[in-house]
Amino acid sequence: MPFLKNEAAQTLIAEIDRLERQSDTCRDGLDLLRKPWNLAGWVSLAECMRRIESELPKNVYGGIDHRIVVMNVSRAAAQLCRWCLETADSRPVPRSRFRWSVAAGRDANRAFEVAYQYEHFCSTFPAWHHFVYAADVVGDNRIRFSSQANLGERRVSAHQKGILPPEARKKPESTDRTVALDSLVQLILQESRSNGVLGFRPTRRQQMFEMLFGMYEKRLDALFRRFPQFDIGGYNLADFRRFYAALLSITGTQDYLCFVWAGNHSYPLDSSVIVKSKVEWTDLVSQICGIDKNVVSLIISDLVFDRSTSHDLHVQPFVPLDRDQKLLAIAPPFVLSSNWEENILRTCSYVRPRLYSETTRTKENEMRDLIKAKVAFPMLAHGPYRLLKHLPDVDLVVEDSRSNSILFAELKWLRKPQIVQERIQQDKELLKGVRQAKTIRAFLDANGDFLPTRHRVTKPLSQYSHIYHCVIARDHLLYHDPQDLPIFEFEAFVQALQSANDLESAVEQMIKLDWLPVEERDFKVEFIPSIAAGVTIELETYFPQYRLG
Repeated sequence: MPFLKNEAAQTLIAEIDRLERQSDTCRDGLDLLRKPWNLAGWVSLAECMRRIESELPKNVYGGIDHRIVVMNVSRAAAQLCRWCLETADSRPVPRSRFRWSVAAGRDANRAFEVAYQYEHFCSTFPAWHHFVYAADVVGDNRIRFSSQANLGERRVSAHQKGILPPEARKKPESTDRTVALDSLVQLILQESRSNGVLGFRPTRRQQMFEMLFGMYEKRLDALFRRFPQFDIGGYNLADFRRFYAALLSITGTQDYLCFVWAGNHSYPLDSSVIVKSKVEWTDLVSQICGIDKNVVSLIISDLVFDRSTSHDLHVQPFVPLDRDQKLLAIAPPFVLSSNWEENILRTCSYVRPRLYSETTRTKENEMRDLIKAKVAFPMLAHGPYRLLKHLPDVDLVVEDSRSNSILFAELKWLRKPQIVQERIQQDKELLKGVRQAKTIRAFLDANGDFLPTRHRVTKPLSQYSHIYHCVIARDHLLYHDPQDLPIFEFEAFVQALQSANDLESAVEQMIKLDWLPVEERDFKVEFIPSIAAGVTIELETYFPQYRLG
């Protein structure tokens, strides 16, 4: 029987601690870590490229299977990069030595497998120590961890992992390919030449950078969720959008050209990882997007992999290949699949925490403004409103004369957690929102004329047929019994307001939780083993039951 750590016997705790220490030795003896550290780092990134390119058929590119593979590889890549920085041979080699070989591939393959397995240990044991997972020793050197989640909690967990119900699934984004782009690619392939067995030298890349830049900038503009003028410390989100569109054009060019080159040649592993000096990166990005070089250089510095804060390569994709961080490498898939806006704000929280805390204060206003913009008459959205001094504010009110309904909502826009400590903190913040909403509900139940006498709502609450209270959450979600007080996901709530005929229909639809995936239809949960240094852990793993592509 599994126990939470604060309920477990000391003998169980001691045994799990012993096995955790044993698993931490898994990197000992890896041949990759006997290589010069920067060569080991480059080989690690090339191995990630090899795996991503060989893991899935191309017809699922952009779908959920592809996203899951890239995310999993990214987390293992961060572990490998951390090991290379910490324990590999401290003597660097020149850039000219970054070449794939059979021996290097064998060492990288073994190291990746160890890192991939160990990454699960790095997230699971902290969850045990923080009383999130229960555990039991179920065999020799074997632990089974359980979240002990109920059905609703599993549905929310699947949603957080990007698994969606049928009506919410979108086909992979269009590649925005044009006749001109296809013609340019064909011309590049005709003019390009091999550079050894596993490399090639493409021509006309600058033309392709410029062609893709406009496409990516337009796409990023449509995805903007935060106010573009937000200062991140020397640049704002609008600057970063242009920077990232340029970076996408560089990585997208290299990634696609490697893919089409492999149609008639071996996959060009020697060319798959982009390696440039920081000056070269700065000059190229500045040339493409038109931003001052000093600003570009500052942004790049913020995006350099940090072994203490980087848990995957989506957030900080520039991997240093010299001690002065003047030579930087990127594996393109991690840039191409990144949630750029969320990740730069996460980076800001690491490098400029005080400034980041200022940006978080505006999130409630942004959520409210977005909802107001989506609500159509005769539905009305307004707020915030003060109640009494000792009470929380009402963040949002939605009224609808058609169904004679009114909704009071607490708004919570929380950063997606990457580690268990962050998840615990964000869960606490959402539960605080539930308590606030319940306090408001109790006050308004007893004081139905408080808001109408102050002209905050159109009539006394006793005259409404339906009164709802909820928390609306964005980017992080927690299951809470919807019959008690529901927590609604922001995008799903906005979609329900737009698609339903009235507020009552929208809220009742949300309360049914049809916007969440359903177990066995959309996903399944299985206990999957991971092994490190002779220790096996079994942990709940979510698998989508559908495929896009």
